[in-house]
Amino acid sequence: MFGLYASLRHIFLSGTSVAFEWATGAAVSTAVTFLSSVVYHVTSPNPRLAMITRQLDFAAIYISISIGSVADLAAVTRGFVNVPIVSIIDVPVASLILLLFFAFRRYELTCDDTFVEEYSGCTFGVGLLRRWHTDGAHTSVRFVTSFCLSSFYFTVTPAVLKNSSNAVLVLGLNAGAFILIGFGMILDNILLWPDDVWHKSSKGVSCTSFPRLGCALTSHGLWHILAFVGAVMIALGREYTVLYV
Repeated sequence: MFGLYASLRHIFLSGTSVAFEWATGAAVSTAVTFLSSVVYHVTSPNPRLAMITRQLDFAAIYISISIGSVADLAAVTRGFVNVPIVSIIDVPVASLILLLFFAFRRYELTCDDTFVEEYSGCTFGVGLLRRWHTDGAHTSVRFVTSFCLSSFYFTVTPAVLKNSSNAVLVLGLNAGAFILIGFGMILDNILLWPDDVWHKSSKGVSCTSFPRLGCALTSHGLWHILAFVGAVMIALGREYTVLYV
């Protein structure tokens, strides 16, 4: 969907500004991120293959966050007007450091060191997606740094208030997306809902079970739904800013 959006925006929206082009790049990077995630989850049951696809998945995420941050900065500052270079490269450099750190960690550890199974048994739609490569002792590093990178937009709030014709709408969309994505991360990494319920009781949570389809909606599945909705809200806020700033 984001790939189609990136392709069609040049047809239905006219613009040649720096902010317009960066917004297109952000849409493309978001599409690549969701595609890389699909590839990773399809290969996640295979420990050896997942070692590679998980790194590619997170690389796509970091690149998407970097391009998105630059696109947002370009949008709210009318194409980087009076913006120092350090502000532009802030998030990309931080993302690169994280990418290199976790790549080095992956290189240093064996497959058996990181591959875990959180729920035993073959519970289709639940157990399968709980066999994965974990960040282990660095899980909190991954979680907190992702949280910090995702909160970048709020550091440009003064520019939004000054330049946007409807700052409340733009900030509201980004705040809503941030809350949704953050809640999804908590749901998937801390609460583990509804996976824990299914693990403890065969009745589980009825609204997350789809017997006719042969699957269930896991906490990570919910995270992806919330992340997609959040990505749409961010894109809407960015488009409004590009068109009316």
